[in-house]
Amino acid sequence: MANENSNVVVDRAQSHWSDLWKKEDYWAIWLGFALLIAAICIFINGAPASYKETIDKSNAIMKVEAEKAPFKTIAYIQAQDAKKGVVGTNLPIAKEIKAFIASPGKWTDNPVKSMFTSQAEADAKNAANKEKAEAAKAKAESSFAAAQAAEKLAADAGYKDASLNTAAEAAIKDWTKAKADASKASAKAKPVNLFTTLPLLMVAFALFFGIGIFVMGQNLPKFLIGFVGLFVVVPHLLSIIMNWIGLGGDVEGFSFHIWDGLFKFLIFIGYIVGIAFLPDIWRVFCYHGAEHKTIHAYESGDTVTPESAIRFSRLHPRCGTTFLLFVMSIAILLHTVLVPLLLLVWTPDSAVAKHLFTIAFKLLLMVPISALSYELIRYAARLGDGFWGRILRAPGMFLQLLTTREPELDQVEVAVAALASSVGQHPPRLETPPTCNRSH
Repeated sequence: MANENSNVVVDRAQSHWSDLWKKEDYWAIWLGFALLIAAICIFINGAPASYKETIDKSNAIMKVEAEKAPFKTIAYIQAQDAKKGVVGTNLPIAKEIKAFIASPGKWTDNPVKSMFTSQAEADAKNAANKEKAEAAKAKAESSFAAAQAAEKLAADAGYKDASLNTAAEAAIKDWTKAKADASKASAKAKPVNLFTTLPLLMVAFALFFGIGIFVMGQNLPKFLIGFVGLFVVVPHLLSIIMNWIGLGGDVEGFSFHIWDGLFKFLIFIGYIVGIAFLPDIWRVFCYHGAEHKTIHAYESGDTVTPESAIRFSRLHPRCGTTFLLFVMSIAILLHTVLVPLLLLVWTPDSAVAKHLFTIAFKLLLMVPISALSYELIRYAARLGDGFWGRILRAPGMFLQLLTTREPELDQVEVAVAALASSVGQHPPRLETPPTCNRSH
């Protein structure tokens, strides 16, 4: 079959014991197990002394209450909450890990606020939220009193009166909702600085996944240099050449980083165009288009079938291709502004050291830039089909003309089957039409 059509990929389905440590799919499993074991060890060594006592006591209360009443009583829910209070994520070390791997938060007018909050800003948020938190607390207390009264009436009737049971259950549900709202409203804003943790997280992930690359027999330095060399070092060196021939300034100037960004973009476009000539990659681009068509059909609210999905556009406003374009655009902007400012603060004496220092700084900016790009693409999606929304999405949509191809019906069928498996519906159908910030 492969001889008749070079576009057809034949899976020979051969396996060996060495696949367990030489195949990246298995390494994803092993590294996942490593994280799971580490989490178990952290919990076992740091579990509170009263952990088992709390669990046993809560289970006993829940058993008694479940046998006594036909609904979840106040005591049942309080015991349930006590069990949740000893989960591993509440351990001090777990909280530190959560803070280290925290993702950017919400923002309205400035994406930097999703990554940095000063102590003064946190205090201001808490002060502004104080009245709301007190109101939510008062509502939770009144709801608790109402739930106690309704449950007592049901208990006095021996839980035999269906109407009293229903009223008690409804009152308790109102209390649990008011209690959750009060807990959310009373949450204190804290100072955040992801600009320090995200670069360290990037290095940690590189080393973590580098373990698999090393054991698989691959070249770890090449793995780390592949992306860094092609998209960071090479554009930087080409920008140095532009300085040498008099078409650009030194690294302290804006023009150097404009050239650097331009070369990144050209390398990226050249890479996409080049791999598109490979038959297997062409098929991948077709499946990419099939994915977009399927998501469009799903988000339309109709039942998704291959025949209905293939009619939609192969371009999607929240595609990863658009994300990469945002990454490069923000990188150009931040490098152009921040690198000259950094070199004003401190500049190495050696020219070589100065350029190495600049490259290292750019590497540290990769994760914050990616985070900002992610927030910006979400913001562009929230703008809908308005003028500015179309302007922000236009470059990415144009770039998708290179990374997607019109799929065949059987390729769309594969995309629909994948979506159906993900959402657990055959055929998939979205009951509530999505808002513009839904991602895929």
